[in-house]
Amino acid sequence: AVQAWSRNTPLDGLNLNRVFPGRADGSVTERIADAVSRVLLPNADIVFDLHSFGPTWDFPPAVITHPIADADLMAKTLAMAAAFKLPVTLLWQHDDTAGMFDSWAHSLGKVFVCAEFGGGTVSAEALAIYEAGVRNALVMLGLVEGKVEDV
Repeated sequence: AVQAWSRNTPLDGLNLNRVFPGRADGSVTERIADAVSRVLLPNADIVFDLHSFGPTWDFPPAVITHPIADADLMAKTLAMAAAFKLPVTLLWQHDDTAGMFDSWAHSLGKVFVCAEFGGGTVSAEALAIYEAGVRNALVMLGLVEGKVEDV
């Protein structure tokens, strides 16, 4: 998908972020989602999903989440989003969340934080912001030493 400059996998035309939880007997994209769902997610407490918004969105670095019915999970998710210390935090109401990675992770009780950068490209500056955001979150979790710093 990256080499094709597309959100969709060229082999099957599917968007990985729209096929969760996937299918073990499905297309390549569905099998990737299935492996993430069966192997990785059960072993995770928190999920960081790093995106680049795509070439059609020129947007400042942002952390995005969706409203979650479970108040405790929503509070934990917002706290983790705040730990990234990015300029923008969006609480984005989607009407159609079927197959989305974050919706699936939330349904399993996982804290899920999506960081997005505009333009569909990766720069040294964006990577440094991502790194600082993830490090801040890891500090907040007590997994690495240090203090949360402004990005």
